[in-house]
Amino acid sequence: MEKALYGAKYAATPTDLLSSAAPLPKPAAANFPWQTSADRKTACAAPDAAEATKADNALATDVVCICIRDHSTGHDICTGGISPAEANFAASRSPANAEEAFEKIVAKCKPGSKKITLLNVANKLTAAVQAVYARMDKNGITAAVANGGPNGAAKCFNFYGITAIGDAAPGRGARQCTHQTAGEGVCIDYSAYLKPTKGIPWIKNVQAAADEITKANRLFAELTRQLAEAAAEEKQMETLLLLGTLLTPQ
Repeated sequence: MEKALYGAKYAATPTDLLSSAAPLPKPAAANFPWQTSADRKTACAAPDAAEATKADNALATDVVCICIRDHSTGHDICTGGISPAEANFAASRSPANAEEAFEKIVAKCKPGSKKITLLNVANKLTAAVQAVYARMDKNGITAAVANGGPNGAAKCFNFYGITAIGDAAPGRGARQCTHQTAGEGVCIDYSAYLKPTKGIPWIKNVQAAADEITKANRLFAELTRQLAEAAAEEKQMETLLLLGTLLTPQ
């Protein structure tokens, strides 16, 4: 799960994750998955599976990309009251700056009403992934003028976050007419990963974690059954020994 949250580069060792009740260990602020020096537009604009500090690899990075504006103020896209100490994400920000913004966003999240246990966490993770896919393009806005560039309605289904597209209608007769897109948004374009052979990296890691937890649940159930059988056999042996003692002539 930490691989999904913070990316492969900062994944915890298995010994760090022995307690399912404890929060996931965090990377040092300087190791937060964000480029060494990058504004929001640079860090979030072009997802790159080969670059651990770009959007799409780690959920933590994507949370910052979706909730923090490419601006010096007004980071209220996800909820009000998010005010990082270094608030100007239109300027280059460090991993530590992004980590602080992430923690302020997480602090605004309301905990679920149902206790998370090893028995239900796999279902919770699967449901959360489906909720992410279901919200693709749900905050999209198309301006009154026709969009002339590539980010049309079909592609917008790959956008997660708040988006707005619009441009003057493109000419069809003049060869020199350039198709342009007046697109803005606090969002991530997952187009490159929403293909059958790919998948959004951090979501794939969440699904892998859910699969492993499901396997662990099945193994736990099997071990419980075997222990019950062993206990029953032990009881039977005790009964037989007792009968043997009673039947032995004195």
